[in-house]
Amino acid sequence: MIFRTRGWILTAIALLTIACNKPDNIGLNILPKSDLIDVFVIDSLTLVPYTVEVDSLIGSNTTVSMLGSYGDPVFGSVLAQHYAQFRLSKPNVDFSGVINIDSVILAVEIFDFYGNQNSMQTVNVYEMSQSMKIDSLYYTNQNFTAPTLRGRETIKINPDDSVLYDSTLIAPHIRVKLHNSFGDYLVGLPSEAYESSDNFVEHMKGLFITVDRIKNFNEGGLVMLDYNSGVSRLRIHYNDSMIFDFNVTSSSARHTSFEHNYSLSTPVGMQLANPSLGKERVYVHSTAGLKTRINIPYLSLLRKLGPVAINKAEIVLPIEQNSDAVYRPHERLALVASDSNGVDVTIPDILEASSYYGGEYDEIEKEFRFNIARHIQQVVRGTREDHGLVLVASGGVVNGYRTILKGENPTMGSGMKLNIIYSLVD
Repeated sequence: MIFRTRGWILTAIALLTIACNKPDNIGLNILPKSDLIDVFVIDSLTLVPYTVEVDSLIGSNTTVSMLGSYGDPVFGSVLAQHYAQFRLSKPNVDFSGVINIDSVILAVEIFDFYGNQNSMQTVNVYEMSQSMKIDSLYYTNQNFTAPTLRGRETIKINPDDSVLYDSTLIAPHIRVKLHNSFGDYLVGLPSEAYESSDNFVEHMKGLFITVDRIKNFNEGGLVMLDYNSGVSRLRIHYNDSMIFDFNVTSSSARHTSFEHNYSLSTPVGMQLANPSLGKERVYVHSTAGLKTRINIPYLSLLRKLGPVAINKAEIVLPIEQNSDAVYRPHERLALVASDSNGVDVTIPDILEASSYYGGEYDEIEKEFRFNIARHIQQVVRGTREDHGLVLVASGGVVNGYRTILKGENPTMGSGMKLNIIYSLVD
């Protein structure tokens, strides 16, 4: 028989006074019939969620580089920018015969886009004066000195259509025309700069690619760029028909940084100033932006029941109604724990298959679900301290997603909840 424990009343736990109600179907699909004796359900455990800012994440040498800006009526404005180190497509090139620079083009393949595809964005490309190292870690709040503007162009980012170039259709990409004077500068570098790529990056340390910040709501977007593609290059056209390419390779250092403006005039800014607003709704934002802490203040009191086996512990996180109308939510989130210092740490459930752990967005139910039975079991046994859970973005530096979730006690509809199925152990 399945018993339901309703209303987490501490005196009831102490006295083990548990009401036996109609069997619930939560978790029955994982329990054999022979085990349906003395199985209990708790579905009203208090949750205390609130949103906090992410300190920073590692932004160096990620799979894609981020670029763009958008204005969000809930989240404020965000700016993504990146740095890239270019290497020679071949060494020992001789530019002594260069008479004329025809054009200098930066092209980078588009991997994905998030935001308003109809918006125009002004891209600014600067030459770096500060070096990056491929074996160093750089964080998303870290920037490098890049004082010299080498190009500025307003473009429309189209992630869906291929581009016709020299009579050939190639994958969707951004193209930014740089100043011809930059080409003059490159071909005028000392000959030793072109003896090897290592020599070259000592002279041209890299490019900083950024955009003008967009502040108007529901305008702009973030583009994810793939420098590993054969489409991606810095190309010089010279002497009418000659070209030379500089490439970003696996030996090139790259780094993405982000800037946020979570203004007090936005719902996010209000909650950062007043965490109690998390009872209504909470937020998760990629771009090293926001995460949500979820405290379970009475969880450890399960120990008063004596030895228990946690059969299933599923946390259900519905998104705010209509919050996906303009900006789609994350495809996947991750649920981790917090240690005594407030540092995010993994939980054992995350090591299981995704079919067990969960975390994928359910477009039909418009919710995320996680099974955290092993974590809850450790807390109840006393082998793990409970400092709450943390809901974080999956791929928080390689996508621009944002998600609005219902708190525990929203004004409209059902909020987040934790369903625990347990049995008493003799």
